[in-house]
Amino acid sequence: MKKGVKILILCMALLIVGLITFIFVDKVINNKDKNNDVANATTNKSNTVINETAETKDDNKEKEDKEKEDKKTTDKGNDEVAKVIAEALKERRFMAKNGIDIESDAKFIKVADNVYLIRVTDKSQDVAMTTDFVVRYEDGQAVFEKLEIEKHPYDLSVDIDHHIVKAERTMKGYTSTKFYDLSNGKFELKLEFGAPYKEGDIDYSDTYKYTIDGEEVSEETYKTRFNSTQYNSFNYITFEGNSRIFDDKIIDDYVK
Repeated sequence: MKKGVKILILCMALLIVGLITFIFVDKVINNKDKNNDVANATTNKSNTVINETAETKDDNKEKEDKEKEDKKTTDKGNDEVAKVIAEALKERRFMAKNGIDIESDAKFIKVADNVYLIRVTDKSQDVAMTTDFVVRYEDGQAVFEKLEIEKHPYDLSVDIDHHIVKAERTMKGYTSTKFYDLSNGKFELKLEFGAPYKEGDIDYSDTYKYTIDGEEVSEETYKTRFNSTQYNSFNYITFEGNSRIFDDKIIDDYVK
């Protein structure tokens, strides 16, 4: 074989080896770059997730802190309101202002937030008189509203969920039922029923009439309306069996 041919073959062999080496090295480098890109992308994604999680945690913590702060403010406000009402109850000035002996028997029950129903029985006179009050917080002070003074008081029942007071009285052949809304700390008469009844051989229907809100109605209308009114479907508890007596410690414990 001629020398020139040998040199040509050798050059071609070196060229092929160089080309193969170049292809191999380029592929390795590309794979390495690709792997680095994937790793970087994964790291960036992980960092993003971590950052988003951290931000979410920060947002949740900030929200929780705000809710706690708002609750503290509300609780503080309620505590201050409760103290004002409690002190007013213990002082009993509302009794003296209404000509009632401050040593009279008094009971109270909560009917709504910062609203209490009070019943005072004054036995200092020849005839015991009963007066019902409702107390609420208004403009930084305890405000008392008087319902009525009764020689023959109504039996009271309270629905705490709806802040409704049911007042019932049966005497001398006549039954009276009233429903008061006390949610705003005032006696708001919502509905009033009146009906005669039979007592032994005496039928008082000739003396008294069936009435709804003071208007005379038929017995059928009365019964239909009385039985269907939503106020009769409420869950009442008796005032007498669930109220607290006026005592400084009881007032402090109960008025909150």
